[in-house]
Amino acid sequence: MARNAGVRQVVTLGALVAAFAWAEPAGGVEPPARPKMSAFYVGNWLLDNSMPPFHDELGQSAGREWSVGVRSDLGLMLYMDLYSFAKDWAYGDTDVWTTAGRGKLKKVFEERPWDALVVQPSGWIGLHRGGEQMGPWYREQMSDDLKTDDFGDVASASALFRFFLERHPGGELIVFEGLPELETETGPDGALVMQDTAAGPEPAPDREGFDYVRHWETVRYDPAQGEGGRTSGTRDYTRQLMEGLKACFPEKWNDGNLCCIPVGEVYNVIEKRIRAGKFPAPDGVTSFYSDTVHQRTGLPRYVIAATMYAVLFQDRPHALDWSLYNDSDAYGQLGGPNWFYAHVPDFGEHLPITAELAEAANDVIWDVVTGHPYAGVGTASE
Repeated sequence: MARNAGVRQVVTLGALVAAFAWAEPAGGVEPPARPKMSAFYVGNWLLDNSMPPFHDELGQSAGREWSVGVRSDLGLMLYMDLYSFAKDWAYGDTDVWTTAGRGKLKKVFEERPWDALVVQPSGWIGLHRGGEQMGPWYREQMSDDLKTDDFGDVASASALFRFFLERHPGGELIVFEGLPELETETGPDGALVMQDTAAGPEPAPDREGFDYVRHWETVRYDPAQGEGGRTSGTRDYTRQLMEGLKACFPEKWNDGNLCCIPVGEVYNVIEKRIRAGKFPAPDGVTSFYSDTVHQRTGLPRYVIAATMYAVLFQDRPHALDWSLYNDSDAYGQLGGPNWFYAHVPDFGEHLPITAELAEAANDVIWDVVTGHPYAGVGTASE
């Protein structure tokens, strides 16, 4: 299932020389699309915003076979995912959702033929964070259980991938790029502005005051910031994380089996095109947010899923049936024996998709993933 590493290397070199200044590709020979993909997702409800239960049918709509397994929970960071894997392996009583039905994590993870591990970094933990920077419970309990003193995303993603490779040699590591966290809105008196949600009043995100492009492109990762920091949802953080993983797995990088799903960059380009009057959305991408981190149903969640599809299958997303994400009622109808928990308060107000919006979004997605230095879907020039 290896990607065309030679194609990716052409794009990567040019992009890195340009100091990671993403530019639309000049065109060239497109890589062959994959007919099927089986991916196991590890993350939290931000990755779940892509609606994994829809992925099977979404792939089928473009003639692809998309099999998915999910180990996620509220607010987990990668070191917590790693710790939960260690505990689940010891006790073996955790159910996980998959396209083929629910099952126990150990059996699902070991016995299903997964092609790739998709990991979602999240939160303030950063690239590297030693035990001395954590609370006593982390130092004394988790350090012993995990046999590590680095709780950062590079070490945790690497450990999860090694765990995956022991069971699925030749597999890929794919990083799900996070989005910036919006700040909360305050009134003239400095008090929080509240918004009504399905869970009751909650602090409203500062959609108008947040400059997505400035934040994404200019804010640099600052490891000194703790829980109050917002420097991980940036282009710079993705670059440093991917470079760290490349150093850990140089052979995987060279083989084309280490890449990134650039969701944050797709949002950045959509925002730029909205500002330039080249994207048919009336408001900026901060209107995609239902709160400071989660995404509204409809267009935002389709954009995330279609970006995942483009990277996983190395295929244009234009043939996907976007109407699957346009049914606002479908999001809450995930019960039955293969139920998938979808947190209704995160949905926000449904943002409908039109054919024009879907086409514009698909154009951005394909432009980004074929020009991105870490997406592994570069188009080769002659």
